Amino acid sequence: MEQRRIVVSMGGADGGEGFFVPNPKRGEQVELVEDLAGALRSCFELPCERLYVSLLSANPQELTSLALFRRMRPSQYVVLVVDESIQPLVQALGLGDEYVTFPA
Repeated sequence: MEQRRIVVSMGGADGGEGFFVPNPKRGEQVELVEDLAGALRSCFELPCERLYVSLLSANPQELTSLALFRRMRPSQYVVLVVDESIQPLVQALGLGDEYVTFPA
């Protein structure tokens, strides 16, 4: 049986005030990476079950990187943990399969 991996981006290097870590189920391995680039690289090197990305602000560089990744790996399931203020933008761009927000 293949072990399922969950890769979690802790947000941008300059802004990361917190991040979301899912509760893994039996047989799942959680890997924390410092930034979006690390998460995307990890998913290319070793495919994962789910990719959780913390987007705490609408950083154009991160949004562009995520959009390019989605084009290159459309089958990758992506859960975006977003600030409420940017959720409409991120959903309109279609960057995730699922969206999680935490009210202020």
